[in-house]
Amino acid sequence: MAERMSPRKTVELDASQASLASQPGPVADLIDTAVSDIARS
Repeated sequence: MAERMSPRKTVELDASQASLASQPGPVADLIDTAVSDIARS
């Protein structure tokens, strides 16, 4: 499904559907990267 959105970056986490709760570090890192990329453009 993510491929259809043409994302700049994706990550795969070893987590259930509640990845925001069980893997907050990698999710926050992805958000930080997205914000940095947008700020540079």
